[in-house]
Amino acid sequence: MGRDKRDLDGFEMERLLHERSLHHAYDESPVPDASLEDLDHGILERVFPTREESDSLRVLRNSRVVAAEAPTRPTIAGLVAFGSQPDAHLPQAVIRAVVYRGSQMDGDVVDEHDLDGPGGQQVDRAVELVGRHMRRGSSKDVGREDRPQFDLGAVMEAVVNAVAHRDYAVVGSRIRLLEFDDRLEIASPGGLPNTLDVESMRYRQYTRNQLLVTFLSKLTTAQGRRYIEERGEGVERIVQRSTELSGREPEFHQDGHELRLTIWGA
Repeated sequence: MGRDKRDLDGFEMERLLHERSLHHAYDESPVPDASLEDLDHGILERVFPTREESDSLRVLRNSRVVAAEAPTRPTIAGLVAFGSQPDAHLPQAVIRAVVYRGSQMDGDVVDEHDLDGPGGQQVDRAVELVGRHMRRGSSKDVGREDRPQFDLGAVMEAVVNAVAHRDYAVVGSRIRLLEFDDRLEIASPGGLPNTLDVESMRYRQYTRNQLLVTFLSKLTTAQGRRYIEERGEGVERIVQRSTELSGREPEFHQDGHELRLTIWGA
């Protein structure tokens, strides 16, 4: 029986009932112990500039950076995108990054970090870490650049997808980024919805955290590129760019309540 015909499991039913009880999506929920002081107001001012300080709370409420029903409490999406340290209140809002020597997890650990901070900063740090540790193939042809092991544009798309679409209701799990000698693995907590599977996700759009996706589409990297530029095309870009470099298509696997992406190195 295909995934589109299976019954909702426990995690999905709990999430659905929670969203129905609140009449809005989960990422619009207020974070109980967080406050306005947990937001990075420098980032907010770049995204939502205001002329008067008195206007700022109204703008934050209207944009749903803070919850309408609790205007001093950031929403989950607001804290992940704009929080100085989101994991202080959302321990799951961190990327666990580990670099291994060899192709198995029993190899020596070369580097490991918990990548925290605002969502965009987590993405930047993840891409920087992959770029720092990946191999660069040498070329004997004069004037030709060395070929990198991974397409960092595709890596960025993959990490952004993980941050944007992971299930933040799964409290005990973090995004995991594992770099091996031959591949990169990115594991994102939260299964696919019952209307989607790994074969169709390349061609069909699905957004678990619509508000967070909206915020990430407004944020830009240091190079001026938006973290999310064209909705619905990220998976296709990951596949195309990675395949062009390595000659091998990335692989998506649904493993219980986790979606895992493997990008093969060149």
